[in-house]
Amino acid sequence: MNPQGTTTLYKHEISSDPSFEEYCLYAMYESENGEVIEGYYFPTFFKTMNLSKPTISIVPNRENEITSFTITSNKVALYVCIDHPEKRIQLDDNFFHLMPHQQKTVCIENGALSKQDVDNLVCTHLRETY
Repeated sequence: MNPQGTTTLYKHEISSDPSFEEYCLYAMYESENGEVIEGYYFPTFFKTMNLSKPTISIVPNRENEITSFTITSNKVALYVCIDHPEKRIQLDDNFFHLMPHQQKTVCIENGALSKQDVDNLVCTHLRETY
């Protein structure tokens, strides 16, 4: 059986030190029916990577009374997590990687937030842990 679809492979630089070449390989397969399968390969241990500090933006989208967010990053951001300091929010995906300029849409599953709540969202990722 020969699967029909599109496979894309990206190579992203993840080091902030130009003399230290570290890359992440990202592969995405999209089938004819729109199913997407993603995979990441990191050729070294995370602690030995000199990861660049990403700037992550969260832009709310309000559609059909469901609050969702489009999240982007200017650098590789590993293990991204979004939270609110005071409210318990349940997201449909809340532990993911972002490649540079990739868009990720995350939906809130337990209601909508106010504009002030959206402004108070906290985004953490692996680079902030060291």
